[in-house]
Amino acid sequence: MLRGIVNLAEHNTTVPGLMRLSILRAAEAVDSDHPAHDYFRENYRRVRGGTVEAFERGGRAAHLTRDNPDPKRAAAHPMAIQDGLQIAWLTESADVDLAGTLDQNIQESLMVPPFSPQDHLARS
Repeated sequence: MLRGIVNLAEHNTTVPGLMRLSILRAAEAVDSDHPAHDYFRENYRRVRGGTVEAFERGGRAAHLTRDNPDPKRAAAHPMAIQDGLQIAWLTESADVDLAGTLDQNIQESLMVPPFSPQDHLARS
């Protein structure tokens, strides 16, 4: 899940129009009367739930740092950072490393950095 968040951020930089549309719709959908309100609320719950599970697994494996002992708090960081960085990237992409900054935040929340399936295959 954590690697997927970074991969999505990286992909989003290749489709700036879609990223902009998603940000605008998410902001508009904060209003409970908006037709997409339930969609965005459920999407945030789903992503946050998966991220909490990833941090809980890390905690059980003793990979969480002492700075982020609560998986629910740790899980809020990538989502909030991604939302903010996407806006910053759309405003001034040359000064914002969207995926790199998000990846760094996640790695700072973990003692052992997440690895990709390719990393695992390379070790085999």
